[in-house]
Amino acid sequence: MTTDTLGVVNRASEVSFAEAAVEIISVGRYLGQQGLVPATSGNFSRRVDAKHIAITASGFDKGFLRPEHILFSAIDGPHPANSSAETDLHRALYRNDPEINGVLHTHSVAQTLLSAKHLEAGELHFEGYEIQKALFGIPTHEVPAILLVFENDQDIQALEKRVTQRLKEANGVVVGYLLSNHGLYTWGASLEHARRHAVGIEFLLNCELEKLRWKPAA
Repeated sequence: MTTDTLGVVNRASEVSFAEAAVEIISVGRYLGQQGLVPATSGNFSRRVDAKHIAITASGFDKGFLRPEHILFSAIDGPHPANSSAETDLHRALYRNDPEINGVLHTHSVAQTLLSAKHLEAGELHFEGYEIQKALFGIPTHEVPAILLVFENDQDIQALEKRVTQRLKEANGVVVGYLLSNHGLYTWGASLEHARRHAVGIEFLLNCELEKLRWKPAA
């Protein structure tokens, strides 16, 4: 058991639903201050135990969450009332990787634009950035960090299947994925780790976006 940089006690695995809700609310406040969940965008979740998660309800500003905005959901089975359709994207990550204990879905200008730009390639690689080492599985700046890119789809079950398959087949260190003209999904062994990954990936995306503005030297 550790205390994270937001002052929230983080356990690597099981927590009570109330504890998970506190973590989600705190992370939401922080990411809201960073401009990563504008208006009512995004959704967050935290594993409670092997069969359940806590997840944000749909339609609320994630920077101003209250306990009643956090829902208890089985990893398998029907959605809780008022949950986002994207709940299945969270649940698939927990179902397929028992080491994942926190999942964050965020939105930003950089995420929206670069997801569209790299949709055809299907991947975006970060290479040579020192901050890559803040991401899970990246020991040095020489190891590429990979974001997969998927076309956004209102058929969430079909999208979930495509994401799950590509994550299984991916070569290299995948640190998250982008939905085109939409946003980022990233995760971690705790919600604090997922928060750090979301912030680090956003920095890297902003670097890539800034490169597009560069003009060749005369």
